[in-house]
Amino acid sequence: MALTRLRVAFGPVAPEFGSWRWLGSDLCDALSKCCETQVFERAVPDCDVAVFIKFKPSAEVLQTLRNRASLVYCPVDIYGSTAEIEADSASLSSFDLIFAHCRRLERYFSAFAPVKYLDHPLKYVVPPTDEHVADGPLLWIGNRGNLEPVVTWVNEIDLSEEIWILTDLPVNAKHPSPGELGFTSRNRIRVENWTCERHLAWLRLSRAALDIKGVDFRSRHKPPAKAFDYLASGLPLAMNQNSSAAEALQTMDFRLAAPENLEYWLSKEYWDATQRLGETLRRELALPRIARQFADLIHSAFASSIGRPEFVLT
Repeated sequence: MALTRLRVAFGPVAPEFGSWRWLGSDLCDALSKCCETQVFERAVPDCDVAVFIKFKPSAEVLQTLRNRASLVYCPVDIYGSTAEIEADSASLSSFDLIFAHCRRLERYFSAFAPVKYLDHPLKYVVPPTDEHVADGPLLWIGNRGNLEPVVTWVNEIDLSEEIWILTDLPVNAKHPSPGELGFTSRNRIRVENWTCERHLAWLRLSRAALDIKGVDFRSRHKPPAKAFDYLASGLPLAMNQNSSAAEALQTMDFRLAAPENLEYWLSKEYWDATQRLGETLRRELALPRIARQFADLIHSAFASSIGRPEFVLT
């Protein structure tokens, strides 16, 4: 049989979720260089591999789909507990491959299907500055639902720097004030609605970045993608030390600054360390490199599921 390109379909399209923008549309575009790719909204098209980002159909539908395609799942931020994962065993067992985007999740999914860890490719990244910035705002970017632990931390500390908050605010409605989001008047807070353009612009204007994760299951199992984007942009990041991102950075021999250690977080020493790590991240987590890793893994999963490896990645 002649070698042909693997046909890969990504879905369901959900542009309102960051996981789709990061892993669905971006990877689909990048994989088009070595595979035949397309996206789907509901019905899965004719393909060799169907990749489900975040959302998936029922176990019954998945079992039917298995008759005509290999199935891959990227369950980013979808499960709220181990009990939810276990309760979904029938669906999870239908997949030929599951991508875990937080290493803490690998053990939970491995009971049901083959699991591989894969980093998000870098996405919201700007060129780093040439010199250490000694003033400017501290930046937090994220979903409004993840803001509570940040509010708690900011309200308990005195900061000379202004805190810039970029989050999802109501469209066509009055934006809430910092006080309405829970911030006290102890520190200076600026809040704006998230857009891609403002995200990149504020990365360039900020002195450093801040993130505080909560203690619920989803917060404890977040992918380190946002932390990697900050650091790849050369922005010194402070984050709670028990977070999954901090754990990932430990494997890179990087001493992540704790939010309460302002002296180290905003120091020239930490800025220098951030620049060195950022250079590595920009190389290792570039979209073409992650797309190639993704393609190799789904190709192997497809070859194993059908018992013949005559498809080729160009």
